[in-house]
Amino acid sequence: GSNNIVLGTKSGTNIHSDSSTNGRNNVVLGNLAAVKLKSGYDNVIIGNEAGSNAVGERNVFMGYKTASSGNGGVNNCVIGTESGQRLSAQSSNNVILGNSASQILEFGENSIIVGDNAGSALKSSLNNIFIG
Repeated sequence: GSNNIVLGTKSGTNIHSDSSTNGRNNVVLGNLAAVKLKSGYDNVIIGNEAGSNAVGERNVFMGYKTASSGNGGVNNCVIGTESGQRLSAQSSNNVILGNSASQILEFGENSIIVGDNAGSALKSSLNNIFIG
């Protein structure tokens, strides 16, 4: 990888494990954050265990365990403790704001989800706006 900033115990460990990976221009801050990120690029991942399984690109994940179980997708902005935890690699162009918002959302495209626990039962979302 190249041009990465990584701070935190075991965070971003795969970015630097292989010089042939294309992981570049990432900012990773927090213990166990972006552990599996290897070839993703242009991501900002901040928070303990945030983006733990992330492999995508151009994402912003901020908060404890934010987007931690899924692969993270492309062009997503997820902010809030434990929000967007299961976002898959196929998820793109979503904005998720709020603690525990869309925790079980696995597939989402072009959706805006705002509020604590907003979209909490949602497994997929396409072109939706949820507020509250």
